[in-house]
Amino acid sequence: MRQSDPVLLHLLADSHSAIFDYQASKPIGCGAYRAESLEKQYWSLVRNNHYFGFGGHIERVEFWCSDAQPQTPMHVAELLYCESQPAQPQKVDRSGCTVFQFHHHANALSAQERAWLVHHSRRFTLDGPKRSANSVMDCHQDKGFHLFNHDMKLPARPVVIEVVDSHMRELQPLLDALSQKGVIWQVYLQGQSQDVAVDVSYDCYVFGDDLTFQYYEWLLCGNVFSLCLPERGKQSLLTFIDMLMQESNDSEEFLHKLYRAEDWLIQNYYYCPLWRNHFTVTRADNLYGTETNNMGVMSLVNMWLE
Repeated sequence: MRQSDPVLLHLLADSHSAIFDYQASKPIGCGAYRAESLEKQYWSLVRNNHYFGFGGHIERVEFWCSDAQPQTPMHVAELLYCESQPAQPQKVDRSGCTVFQFHHHANALSAQERAWLVHHSRRFTLDGPKRSANSVMDCHQDKGFHLFNHDMKLPARPVVIEVVDSHMRELQPLLDALSQKGVIWQVYLQGQSQDVAVDVSYDCYVFGDDLTFQYYEWLLCGNVFSLCLPERGKQSLLTFIDMLMQESNDSEEFLHKLYRAEDWLIQNYYYCPLWRNHFTVTRADNLYGTETNNMGVMSLVNMWLE
């Protein structure tokens, strides 16, 4: 195993929940487990006693990494970035979306400058071989992508962008194209110490099984909400989403109405979806021992992966 395979987390916790930092400076998250140690060759989880659901089945779980290759296909297969995507779409279980997030701070980019970056970034994605994203959610891809504000201007100062080191190769062509139009970039790798405020961050999001819950969580607990919105914008989004929830009769209706909240973020240039299917996950049916007992609970003792 070469990674913290997400299927192992699903064996331990509810499929809709996440894993949060065990020693966070402030309480965050509602997952059944918290991350205790995350090292290159070793990682461990401990049960979250404040979880509101059924909770973890065991108190503490430890994992060690091995370079041994399995004789059969792994349960989770990741298809990461490539220069071009196949003409025929592949059947995948989950797909991710890359985004630009425009941070709010004292000397942040103006709405007109953010609009300029979004319009020209969108034009670049449409002209490229990869599939453009209309929404962070694949189920809203058919909604289209419409920008109504054409009052925009080239950023008047260097733009500070934060990106993960492994994402630089895929992002560089877009940065180069915008540089040719006059943008001056200051690129910082995520985790690198810096003395300046970040204007833009490049990120990727992949959602799990409970789309409504995770979409709702992304809108109100994600980086766009915490890093990109001013206080008045946060309150407006909270009020708007609360209204959408009150108007919805069920989870499916709420999922589709939540796109209006995401569209509000796009129209105000707080964030911009870029490419669809940046990260795809396919799952094979090689998990065994998932039968439940008469209490409706699966036993970890009898589970194994081929």
